[in-house]
Amino acid sequence: MLLLSFMLPSTARISQGRRKQWKPSCLESFEGIITHVKIYGDIEKRQEEKKLFAKSKRITLQPYIIVVGEEDCRVESSYLVIDDNEYEMPSLQAAIDYCFKSFHVFSAKYPPQSEHLWLLLQNGVYKFRTRWDPLILSVEEMLNDIQFSLPPFNLNKDSDQA
Repeated sequence: MLLLSFMLPSTARISQGRRKQWKPSCLESFEGIITHVKIYGDIEKRQEEKKLFAKSKRITLQPYIIVVGEEDCRVESSYLVIDDNEYEMPSLQAAIDYCFKSFHVFSAKYPPQSEHLWLLLQNGVYKFRTRWDPLILSVEEMLNDIQFSLPPFNLNKDSDQA
């Protein structure tokens, strides 16, 4: 996901009031989906920081994922955060899957800074569109250029043996 946020930077411009606009950075786009902390004890502090950030940017705080691990590439645990509730997930893959599905269950909008990444997953991995989806040309171009096609998420690791 981090690489995707750099391969497909946000083109969004979010109004910040009078003549001000916010153009999310690649890192802000990534953190709209996944937030990293080194230890579990830092989760509450990071949640407060995300609330303050959302308030400062005049956006709502939507479901997101927190991963815990000493290093970015070594995830020890994953949590789906909805409102002030954390739900431990069996894996980062499951956290992404449940986070994505929670947007649709709650009819929530994707966060503006990472909307393009969620739409890429929606169209490329989950293979569906809704009438409310915005047309983001960079997402459409990427899907067309590389014929984005991944196998669907498999949350049951033993399904091949069943």
